[in-house]
This record gives sequence, C-alpha cells and structure tokens, in this order.
Amino acid sequence: MHWKKATRTVLIILVVNLVVFLFICPPCMTTAEGLAKIWDDVLYSLLLSIGLWLGNGYISDYLDKRISWIETPLKRLLIGLVAMFGYSTFITLVISFVFLSLRHPEFTATAGWEFFVKVLNVPLIITLGITAFLTSRGFLLSWKQSAIDAEQARAEAIKFRYDALKSQLNPHFLFNSMNALTNLIYEDQEASVRFVRQLSQVYRYVLDTRDQEVVSLQEELGFLDAYIFLQKIRVEKALEIKLEPALWQVNGVVPPMSLQLLVENAIKHNIASQQQPLHICVKLENEYIAVTNQFRPKTPEDNSSGLGLETLRKRYENLTKKPVIIDQTKEHYTVKVPVLTLE
Repeated sequence: MHWKKATRTVLIILVVNLVVFLFICPPCMTTAEGLAKIWDDVLYSLLLSIGLWLGNGYISDYLDKRISWIETPLKRLLIGLVAMFGYSTFITLVISFVFLSLRHPEFTATAGWEFFVKVLNVPLIITLGITAFLTSRGFLLSWKQSAIDAEQARAEAIKFRYDALKSQLNPHFLFNSMNALTNLIYEDQEASVRFVRQLSQVYRYVLDTRDQEVVSLQEELGFLDAYIFLQKIRVEKALEIKLEPALWQVNGVVPPMSLQLLVENAIKHNIASQQQPLHICVKLENEYIAVTNQFRPKTPEDNSSGLGLETLRKRYENLTKKPVIIDQTKEHYTVKVPVLTLE
C-alpha cells in the first residue's frame, strides 16, 4: 500500500472507532473516568484495526501479484484464507499482550492464556469481514483486468491482421509483382506460371488467416517460401535467403505472417544489390526461430518506424510469457520469436 492510501485508511479507522464508542457509551463523555475508558478502548481498537486492515491488505495485494485469480482461483482463495487468518491471530495476540503490558501491567500479570484466546473472537470475526471484502475486491479487479487485456489483445490482433492485409494488398506490392510477372512471361513461361501460383498462394494465405491468432509453423513456412520466391524473382541475385531444413520438422504454432514480417523488414530497410546481395537466414535456436540479416541500413529517412515489430511483440505478449528477442551488432541484425505450443 502507498503511504497516502495507508494514512487515509488510518484516519478513517480512527473516525469510525470514535463514532462507534460514542454511540455505545454517550455518558462516558461526561466524566474523567469515562473519557479515560474511551481513550483506552479507542486506542486498543485503533491499533487492532490498523494491524488487521493494513496487514491483511498488504497480504491480499502481495498474493494478487503472485497468484492469479483467473488461472488458479481455488489456490488463491485457500492460500489467502490461511495467510490472513494466521496473520490475524498472530497480530491480535501481539497487540493485546503489548497493549495490556503497557497500559495495565497489573492485569497482564494475572491474565491467563484463556483470556488471550477469548481476545481473538472479535478480531477474527472482523478478519472474516475484511477477508470477504478483500477477496471479492481482488477477484473482481482481476476479472476486470483480464477482460480489459482480452479486449486489448483482440483489438491489437485485428489491427495487426488489417495492417498485414493492407500491406500485402497495397498497390506497390501488386505493381511490383505484376511488373516482375510481365518481364518473366517473355523470358520463362514455366517460371511465370509458378510465379502466378505463388502469388495466388500469398494472397490466399493472407485472406485465410486474417481471423486466426496462430497458425502451424509449416503453414507459415509455406507462405514464407512463396513470399521469398516472389521477392527473389523481382530482385534476382540481390537477395539470398536460407531456410533451415530443420524448421519443417518442428511441431508448433506462430502468429500468421510473423516470419514474413521479419523477412520483409530486412529486405525493406537494408541495402541489397547485385554486387552486394543481402543475406538472410531463418533458423531454429532452441525454442526460438531466429531471423538474421546483414545490418546494412539505408539512409536515415528510409529507416523503419518500428511499428510492425512493436505490434508483433505485443501479439506475442498476449500469447506467451516468452519475449521477442532483438540482437543487433555492427554486422548483423537478429530477431528471435518463440515457437508456441497448443495446450
């Protein structure tokens, strides 16, 4: 809890205790003995209330950060109950003993263990109310945050799919493809037929996966292979891309068009020519797929805004706790994305 919040809570508890005692014993305000009794009772009740409320509040906040209400609600409930009641028993006995020792040492000397056990009755009832409130509050806040995260993930996924679809269907991509096809028809009719088939496969994949969060790695690799074919026809020897054969043997899923985005970024934002071809390697590294390219950025005005990669990072954050890793050196630029498994 923050100090401001804690201070506000203490003041509220103090006011509530004063009001309660004045309501229970109005005549106590008219005598010195009554005022002394009110002071003792209010001080004891205040210390007990602060200890119970703030301590249990801290326990609740701590457990909310460590144990998810959404994923393991029963575990969170049981651990919360045990922790709160255990703490409440301990703090009640400590406060009662210390308070009586300081304020009424003669009473403490004659009080037996049975008295301190009886002292627990009211605080534990209070704890039950606090626990019910904090438990309900924690569950509702977690449920609300989960709903917000799910809606945000859905909105980001829709935006990414729209951006990907718009990117693949933009006039420049179509113009470049048609221009390459026109030249290819006169040079190699067999290759031009394959070009049309690969172009059709690219468009079909984009349309078929626009509503999917993940696709099999084999599907994504097939799409990437078709995309690479189109790019190599267009730029010819200015591009060298290697797909590690072991990738095709991996059982897993990835967000659609994720690997294609990384390859496209490498082509778009790095210098490639017939004399200096751009080398890109897509390979498996443990549970990650690494896309590595030579780091030869174009002029500053051609640099990427990073929105595509940031969107991809957010999509992975909504699917897994494994991060997207970026490793940049003077010679190479690598992006590693985790291979996911369906549970």
